[in-house]
Amino acid sequence: MPDGRLLNANHEGSLRFWDLATGEVLQKVELLGHAWNMAVTPDGTVAVVGTGQGNQWVELLVMDLKTGRTMARLKGHGLALNKLALSHDGEWLATCGHNEPTKLWSIGAVVREAAWTKTRTWGIGFAPDNNLLALGGPGILRLVDPTTGLTRAEHKTKQIVHMLGFSRDGRTLVALDQPRAWDRNVAGEVLVWHIDSPAPRVIDDSRGFSAIAISPDGRTLALGGRQIDSPGEFELWDSDGTAPRVKLGTHNQIVISTCFSPDGRVLATGSGQALTAANEIKLWDVERAQELRVLDVHQGQVLCLVFSRDGRFLAGGGGDNVVRLWDVASGAALGTLRGHAELISSVAFASDGPRVISASYDKTLRIWNIETQQQVGRFNHETILRGMTLSPDGRTIAVSSSQSGKGGELQLWRIKEPMATILVD
Repeated sequence: MPDGRLLNANHEGSLRFWDLATGEVLQKVELLGHAWNMAVTPDGTVAVVGTGQGNQWVELLVMDLKTGRTMARLKGHGLALNKLALSHDGEWLATCGHNEPTKLWSIGAVVREAAWTKTRTWGIGFAPDNNLLALGGPGILRLVDPTTGLTRAEHKTKQIVHMLGFSRDGRTLVALDQPRAWDRNVAGEVLVWHIDSPAPRVIDDSRGFSAIAISPDGRTLALGGRQIDSPGEFELWDSDGTAPRVKLGTHNQIVISTCFSPDGRVLATGSGQALTAANEIKLWDVERAQELRVLDVHQGQVLCLVFSRDGRFLAGGGGDNVVRLWDVASGAALGTLRGHAELISSVAFASDGPRVISASYDKTLRIWNIETQQQVGRFNHETILRGMTLSPDGRTIAVSSSQSGKGGELQLWRIKEPMATILVD
């Protein structure tokens, strides 16, 4: 390697870094199977190791050689991985399996940058022009320049900001301020921040709120309440926050997640109460203020919802550790993406194809092909992932994490190329 270290992968199922001057083993990484093949990028920063068990290929392990961290675990071949080779610029990886097509991988697709700010962050969202990142956490709502990490503006809050969103023009930000990130039993207040204003307007309704969303045109707020006599009530407000415009209806439990379709015509709402399976997702006609349909329920809290960029599909994640997919027009369930070991905190649709990105408390960020319903990428983190958002141009993933007693961290993952594999004839 360029820095004078020797990297060795072996059939014992480990990856070792050696100091060539002293012969000392500097680091040892355990692998899921035997190491069959290995390649290192020309700059010596990334290694790709192909592993397997018997004649079955297990995975491609992508490692950051500067830190020793596992950047990704990729799957795609079924049988033995015969050869792998990296392009000279380190961007593309070619692999060939036994009696299988050769595949090209955009191995430089996602590059995790060093965290440029340390904060306990739960709410996170990009402005539509990608030039502003909103961060919410204990006692703070902050607007940050994502290219420099410098704070442009901030507002001190009473509790914890963990849900937020921008209007399509980027001029209005709404945020939900609550006592604890996942405590849905204490009243919260809504902050409406017109970005040109020095501070947000506070909607302090005595009933409290449990979920918020702002329509793409910035004219309508969707607010879920936590009334004692009607905990699942949901309303539409004018964006100035002066008063409710119309009551949509109710859920069987407190509404804890919501989002507008890209055209603003459909609203999705999800309910949830801890330790109960009676949770549901509803679709609403915003203009008519009518319920369209009820979707199959999650066996746990519905913690996050997102429409695809064309509005055709809806993805939801929650306390049952899976991502579920639906067809919006028909309400038909399209599939269930399984693999996470803990609750799903965030979901997003990629902009470059039929892919969903999910973040979880199991400390992983996973990428799924929704056509095959297979996991095509996995990125590991050191602590639980509380929030994740994809920039409007689809080129940056912002991930917030934290762990009890250890504070939090915010990282940006730059997407260089479409996250795809290409079959070579």
